[in-house]
Amino acid sequence: VQLPLRIGRLQQAEVDVKLYSDAHLGRAFVYVPGGRFELGGDPEAHWPLPAGGRELPAFCIARLPVSCRQYQDFLDALATQDLDQARQRRPRLFAQGGYLFEERGGRFYIPDVDPAGSPWDPNWPVVGVSAQDAEAYCAWRSQVDGVIYRLPTEFEWEAAARGADGRPFVWGERWEPTYCNCAHSRAHAASLEPCGSYPTDRSPYGVLDLAGGAADWTSTRVADGNERIIRGGSYNQLELYARAASRQAAPGDGVALHVGFRLARDP
Repeated sequence: VQLPLRIGRLQQAEVDVKLYSDAHLGRAFVYVPGGRFELGGDPEAHWPLPAGGRELPAFCIARLPVSCRQYQDFLDALATQDLDQARQRRPRLFAQGGYLFEERGGRFYIPDVDPAGSPWDPNWPVVGVSAQDAEAYCAWRSQVDGVIYRLPTEFEWEAAARGADGRPFVWGERWEPTYCNCAHSRAHAASLEPCGSYPTDRSPYGVLDLAGGAADWTSTRVADGNERIIRGGSYNQLELYARAASRQAAPGDGVALHVGFRLARDP
């Protein structure tokens, strides 16, 4: 769409502004316009990127992480084609075992309680899955929806979290533990909660659950190795990892009970 831009009374120029409807993007995604983003450089973050501006093309990122219920649908669909692979891609405690979802008759079921004994909500973000599992889910959803999904890069993730002003937390400058689901959010023991339970854990673009809940796998590899960058805070971590510039890394085939994922796509 070309919109006229009037500067004072004497000058007029035309600027290309891309507008996308919910029907095009899908209500589950937000659009982040391309441009220059100030990333890294937060001295109080864990292992931040070096400070600097980075030009990024436009992208779309999911408002919420993938839930246990959505991942269960993936496993059931995968089981009709390759039951052994579906079994191996279940959420788990260890890279090669400690499976959390139950299997009965070639279908998968979310258990009643988590490893800590808390009632398991199907709307929790899925955790205990590897980056490779997450990419398999992206491939499956791409076929189902007819849209090419992928994991966000770490630059995209941070840009979506910090916005154009490079804020340290998704909501602004000041740390407030009750704004997200982290280790100190509530008086009770730390636990996962349904996706989107903390409306204050919201980035300038409307992306939820970036400071708490479950951390996200990204597609970015560490120095061409097997390790992947993980972004975001989680229900059992402190302020350090809720800072939008903080980074972690783990093997792409590893799993952890605080790490899940969300989808990204090109506009």
